Amino acid sequence: MAKKNYRNNDSDILKSSEFIVKVTRRIAFGLITILGVAIIFLTIWFCSHYFNGFFNDSEEACLNWHQLTMTVSYVVLVGNGEFCFEMNNNDCYLALLVYRYLIPKISYDFAKVIHLTLLCFAFSFSIIGLIQIFRFHQKIGAPDLSTVHSWLGFLTELLTLLQLLTGQYAFIYPGLTAINKLFKPFHSYFGIVLFILMIVTIISGLTMRADIQFQRNKHNFNRQPYSELPNEAILLNTIGILIILFAFFVLFIATNFDFNSKIKRF
Repeated sequence: MAKKNYRNNDSDILKSSEFIVKVTRRIAFGLITILGVAIIFLTIWFCSHYFNGFFNDSEEACLNWHQLTMTVSYVVLVGNGEFCFEMNNNDCYLALLVYRYLIPKISYDFAKVIHLTLLCFAFSFSIIGLIQIFRFHQKIGAPDLSTVHSWLGFLTELLTLLQLLTGQYAFIYPGLTAINKLFKPFHSYFGIVLFILMIVTIISGLTMRADIQFQRNKHNFNRQPYSELPNEAILLNTIGILIILFAFFVLFIATNFDFNSKIKRF
């Protein structure tokens, strides 16, 4: 009788644990989606309302496009590309943030295609961002690749391209099961490291944006210094904090064992 009670208790604990994991996962997905939308909206508002918008030939427009495309690329698209799977009645479900609810049941192969597509879009956006920052440097007569931020960005671009090419070869082409199994741990690890590097690059870029924008306007008496936290400074700081929170939830899902499936993927 005692053993039976112990088994019932273990079963109840297991069900409670699974329920907590399921609820926490849904909350995390929801928060990531909300944070991603908020980051894009606030970035557009910051650039449009305070710094001359996007659709003109000014120096600030180049800087605005650089900030927006890199934020969309590195944060939102790559963050949405970090996905995990869950098992339910031997079916494979995609938990790709908002896509988890739009496409509730798809195959693992199709999930890989979505993952690759998001990362390709992210890389394309980042190329646009690179072009814009080179235009900005040309307009103000500044040298290229002269800061830690620029070096981090260039390194991130190279590693992203390498991750895309190797991932496409190892996981998309059929008949490469042995390579799949060998390369999977390295691909997953470097994917997480690359995402962290992207976040570091973005945060350093926001710091540089503040330095450049307020330093170049230091003789403008209508603009408060950054140290006095005018509205644009508060907004820029808020965007940085939201990006950190976004990265926290993405990394929590990507690295937490309970949030990843135990299905055989190869």
